[in-house]
Amino acid sequence: MPACPACGTHIDSLDCYILDTSETYVLYVDGYGRVVKQYDDSLEGISIRFYRCPECKNPLFTEYEDAVNFLKEL
Repeated sequence: MPACPACGTHIDSLDCYILDTSETYVLYVDGYGRVVKQYDDSLEGISIRFYRCPECKNPLFTEYEDAVNFLKEL
């Protein structure tokens, strides 16, 4: 059974989280010192997947293959 590289706990599973973007924007300060939120729809609809340790909740992998290979370690 592999050990989490972050906390050292022996684990036999990983938690998978999928985050979907519904709104994206660029946040910046303009020349007058005002904070501006400029919406950017070019990134909407992107999904981000990550696998994390069920004990310490630290994200360990973003690729399915890496998560599977980790779980197959002896």
